[in-house]
Amino acid sequence: MSRRVPLGGLLLAVVLALLPSASIGDTVDAAPVRSLTTAYAVNGVAVQPGSGNLFVSDVNGFIHVYAPTAGGSDPALYTLATGCTPWQLTFNATGTALLVPCGTVVHEVDPTNGAPLHSWTGPTQARAAVYTASSGILVADLVGNKIWRMDASASGPGAVALDGLNPNTHLANPAGLHYTADGTVYVANYGNETVTEYDQPPGLSALDPTPRRTIGLPPDVDETQSVVVDGRGNLYVGAFTGGVLVYPAGANGAPGPARRLFGPASGSGSTQVALLADRSLVVGQYGGPRVATFAALVPLDPPGAVSALAVAGKKTARKRTVTWAAGQAVDAPVTSYRLTITRGARTVLSATTTAPSYVLKAKKLKKSGKYTVSVVAVSTTGTSPAAAATFKVKVRKAHRPHRHHG
Repeated sequence: MSRRVPLGGLLLAVVLALLPSASIGDTVDAAPVRSLTTAYAVNGVAVQPGSGNLFVSDVNGFIHVYAPTAGGSDPALYTLATGCTPWQLTFNATGTALLVPCGTVVHEVDPTNGAPLHSWTGPTQARAAVYTASSGILVADLVGNKIWRMDASASGPGAVALDGLNPNTHLANPAGLHYTADGTVYVANYGNETVTEYDQPPGLSALDPTPRRTIGLPPDVDETQSVVVDGRGNLYVGAFTGGVLVYPAGANGAPGPARRLFGPASGSGSTQVALLADRSLVVGQYGGPRVATFAALVPLDPPGAVSALAVAGKKTARKRTVTWAAGQAVDAPVTSYRLTITRGARTVLSATTTAPSYVLKAKKLKKSGKYTVSVVAVSTTGTSPAAAATFKVKVRKAHRPHRHHG
């Protein structure tokens, strides 16, 4: 494992000295729910979209591919030889191409057989690479203290998108990268234990040299390796010493992590952190050596309860309209609503709708009296608490024609 690179960033050190001191938040020392032991130190991990296969890079020049449920000493499905020392791994959205930073070269390979698709040069020591929406590939150059931009459509030399020689960048030996579709670039700085966030203006290859924010990690963190962001904007930072730290969206300065995975049971030597769909963490551990999967530090939330639930119309009306307002859906959109009508302890009607309303026919209720309607929202992350409202029904008796007796 390469050690810290001496820095000349005096201005950045002064800036960080002025930030409030970091404190340790909710720290957990959790054992992994699944642990894959390895015979090699782990540099990077990535989960392939579609197949769910786990790709693991090692210090000996290989990428090992495991089944999604691999654990213990299970063998790899197959192994790719890189001819260099591969670091952090990143797939494209479809899982058909894999970025492999290898020292002075960044390769894009076919994950099924390792066949080269593209190769780019420029960095002194490429440690991470990510696909972007507007500018191809961005690469973290740890020793060169730069972020490079590569043309995704053609092999060749890259161009510098952000240069740490400019002290205003707060760049300090970047080791990890993450990119979000809105043009935000997150950098894990190995040199001074910070995460910096930059804007990439639409259509431009360069990054805005002034970071939007700089997060200073706690003083016991050393050799910051990687950063990844979930759909809610939480930042997950992997450090060789210090475990995995989680910061909420908008965190700035040195606020201390909101959650932290740290301690003997959870292991040490964290390199790259990957997130699964349920926010489980897949962590490469150089010092394990292993790949450990942990339960979500920030679990997915179900939708919030609906509000303004009401039943319109007179109690004698043949049709009543039930309406409500959708609650907050933080982690996944609402896919449907379940409506239940009860009279006392008895359920008299159940229905599912995708719209925030339902037309209720009085004849389905059959009896006059007081009813309760309850509604829950459903998404892929769960079911909301129920909201309820009461209403009265008066069922009109059918008119019987008068009989004449002769």
